[in-house]
Amino acid sequence: IDLGDGVVLAGIGYEASGKLFKSTDAGQTWKQTADFPDARDLMSFLRIDDRIYVTASGIATLYVSKDEGETWDKAHQIWEKGFLGESTAFTRNGKTYYVLSATDQRVKPSRHVLLISDDSGASWQEWIELAQDQSGGASNVTLVNKNTLIVGTGNHSAQGHVYTLEIE
Repeated sequence: IDLGDGVVLAGIGYEASGKLFKSTDAGQTWKQTADFPDARDLMSFLRIDDRIYVTASGIATLYVSKDEGETWDKAHQIWEKGFLGESTAFTRNGKTYYVLSATDQRVKPSRHVLLISDDSGASWQEWIELAQDQSGGASNVTLVNKNTLIVGTGNHSAQGHVYTLEIE
């Protein structure tokens, strides 16, 4: 995530502990700011007010920084059903909503859903079920204009799908 003025955060981790790094010189040098042993996949950053969240996919948990990524705390597990993916925000009728892709892997075929928060990330609930299929874990979500979300599902071992959602 680009925090501006050359400050950038990056998360890494795959089948190992998740690590967060911070650069204050536009990526020329990096300093590790966190190591989350139980968070193998760090998927997405989301800025809400004065907080920065990073999603830990496999444990469906948000970690939070209140000091521009210098220190991190476990915020809370937001969904116990499976994996989390990427997140984005959109504004509708003057209110900001935050969405997060997720995959319920407790059932077969897996359920791909979008979670939504209308209270600045304090709580999350299922919003839209996209599909039930075998296309892997939660993946990408992006807002391409003020009315259109694009969601991709799938992973390295399964063919994915892309969904276009019009927000009314």
